[in-house]
Amino acid sequence: MTSLNMHDYEALLQLATQIIDPRAPGTPRLQLGEQLAELFQAEAIAITEVNFRNCSSRYWGGYPSCLFFDIGPTLPGFHSYVLGHPVVQCYRSCRIASSVRVSDVLPLKAWKASSAYGFLQDSIGMAHQLILPLSIHPEKQCAVAVMRTSTDFSDRDLEVAQRLEPLLAAAYANQRLQEAQAPQKTLPDPDVRLTPREMQILKLWPLGLTAVAIARRLGVSVRTVEKHSENLRNKLNARDRVSAVVRAQALGMIRSSLEELTNHHSISD
Repeated sequence: MTSLNMHDYEALLQLATQIIDPRAPGTPRLQLGEQLAELFQAEAIAITEVNFRNCSSRYWGGYPSCLFFDIGPTLPGFHSYVLGHPVVQCYRSCRIASSVRVSDVLPLKAWKASSAYGFLQDSIGMAHQLILPLSIHPEKQCAVAVMRTSTDFSDRDLEVAQRLEPLLAAAYANQRLQEAQAPQKTLPDPDVRLTPREMQILKLWPLGLTAVAIARRLGVSVRTVEKHSENLRNKLNARDRVSAVVRAQALGMIRSSLEELTNHHSISD
């Protein structure tokens, strides 16, 4: 491992001070992106989260804001890019949680032949990446991608990333804890994605209908209703119908039981 110089340590100290500054909320959303880009002489910084359980991906933030990441997952191919990224696959299979260059995981020829490389080239034209993991679990990953065009990242860059990684990971964990302790919002959770059929069944649950009644109303089999019901409980992290409905109402996905019942009768009348 290469030795860092005084300038490197001063830059790390400055970043560490900003990371732990309570007056700078949202650190994991990379308000420090410009400083990170300067530290690594990079052209872009992005932080992305992938949830394998829900098969979803989310872009948290980055630098500069004018890049394609502003629209993130709405860009065609974004989700496939995240799931198929060689470092994401490496973290998932090897369970490693250390900063790494893409070139450390995949030979250059194989990397250039990958769909992830093609997506990057077509989108922003940056193929060299240094990845700093913030949280690595079997079901979910979150990491910072440092990117540039011309040359790959050096051993010095890798060592700086490894020194900085615990601070960023702690900031990320702290923000997730604050979000978990905050009052529930009435906005939909981006991690909860229901199919049209699941939404139909979810809206009928507050009416107290049985699986047989729901199946008859939707013109499907009872077994189909039960399968969708199981998926709903899993996606909403609920043990039963009641807790699933309560969570869905808290997320603003459905109206309260009284509103749903009133609306049902008004339509029937």
